[in-house]
Amino acid sequence: GGKAVIGVPYAELLYERNELERAQGVLGECLAFARENGTVDSLISAYIMQSRIARALGNTDAAQRYLQELEETGTEVGLKRVILSVKLENVRLHWLAGDIPAAQALLLQIIQMQSLDHSPGYSWPAQDVDSVDMMRWRLMIATGQSTQAEVELKQAFKAATASQRHRRSLKIRILTASALMASGKVNAAMRAFTEALTIASEDGFVRTFLDEGRDIENLLQLWAQKHRQHPEKLQL
Repeated sequence: GGKAVIGVPYAELLYERNELERAQGVLGECLAFARENGTVDSLISAYIMQSRIARALGNTDAAQRYLQELEETGTEVGLKRVILSVKLENVRLHWLAGDIPAAQALLLQIIQMQSLDHSPGYSWPAQDVDSVDMMRWRLMIATGQSTQAEVELKQAFKAATASQRHRRSLKIRILTASALMASGKVNAAMRAFTEALTIASEDGFVRTFLDEGRDIENLLQLWAQKHRQHPEKLQL
């Protein structure tokens, strides 16, 4: 259990830095421990990460097997949050594929079954970033509700900052930039995106941007064009 508690966060750091094969190796060593006697959060994070790494490396069959094994494990031991975490990852995959109706339908199913969002004053590590509210904001932006998303993201950012949940606040900055861009507020989007990139560059975080799909990739390209002559903006 201890190996999973230590190994999974280390793998998360490697994953965020886009060192996918190293992260995959670490997870391979501690996955059995996470499954047998690790925490629920270690179990969820380890399998979800393995699935994302496999998909990023082009092995979609393996990616799906990891999700299926995680869901089966959750069913066997009666851990509803594990099952819902798999469903939430499938919502993300529908969203990335552009199948918004399927993503919305599955997200609604999750909300009706049981919310994965944080209780006041407490957060589950596996859902600190991969949460229902994050997914809901992505879908709001994708369906023309970016203005309302901006309002909610602003409130969420204050809460995350106050509780020093830094990875969550970084992801919220990225989604805020996406919402602003969708609303046609290009300058404000660039400012928010610059803040996110500056913070992420201090630790070499990459996947937190790449995992957001085409819109953020386009925003990265636009940012690079505007700031190509000013590399000092990032701590590379």
